[in-house]
Amino acid sequence: MQGLKIPLGHRLSGWVAANRQTIVNSDPILDLGDAARVPVGLRSCLSTPLLVDDELVGVLALYSSASDAFTEEHRRTIEVIARKISYTMKRAAEFDESGRRDPVTGLPNHRQLEQLAAFSREAGASGHSMTLMLIGIIGLKRVSQEFGTEAADDARRYVVKWTRAHLRAADILFRYGPDEVIALLDATDYDFANRLGQRIRLTLRDRPLVIQGNRVNIDVGIACVSAPGDGHSLRDLIRAIGVQSNSPHSRVDSAIVH
Repeated sequence: MQGLKIPLGHRLSGWVAANRQTIVNSDPILDLGDAARVPVGLRSCLSTPLLVDDELVGVLALYSSASDAFTEEHRRTIEVIARKISYTMKRAAEFDESGRRDPVTGLPNHRQLEQLAAFSREAGASGHSMTLMLIGIIGLKRVSQEFGTEAADDARRYVVKWTRAHLRAADILFRYGPDEVIALLDATDYDFANRLGQRIRLTLRDRPLVIQGNRVNIDVGIACVSAPGDGHSLRDLIRAIGVQSNSPHSRVDSAIVH
């Protein structure tokens, strides 16, 4: 099905999108097109719109190999699920908009983090934990002065690469400032995040970046704030990490060149 495009109002999914109504037990060939495209054995389709308020986000379609496979109970269940995942799908689409991403690192920018805060549930009262980990690149100004701005961008991308190598699939990395990125770690407390930050720091120290034939050690500073200790919402944590970022001790301008 990769690459298949269904215009609004066309086929089953397009009709569901245009009319914002669920259909049950239609033939998948009416949705996917000619028989050669339809996987062998599919006989039923259940399709429902994904809506955020009145905004169409997409369509969720399920297929079955059994004829008349989907019951009214299935329809009610999938409509409930659709309401729950529509906001997540909308946020995912927004994160993918190129205009909202940092052109150097490809990361969502700090405005995306603030937008996410508007949707985020509060932590602490229900036992839910989350952590923001601020990663500041040390000596980036000196790298830029000695090797040029492109070398500084290489250093930023290098830090992003090795930070991502230590993050889980559910963690989100944001570009926060000229020499800073932020990792949003869900279901993570301060101690775990701090240990993770130190592993990232050691990994970068053990793997110098080669710039114009020179081996440059890229060092980072790590600061973490966690819910509920530093606040009960993502907004609280963003304010708290902003204080960390503006601390005079958060930036040490040095780099080791071999």
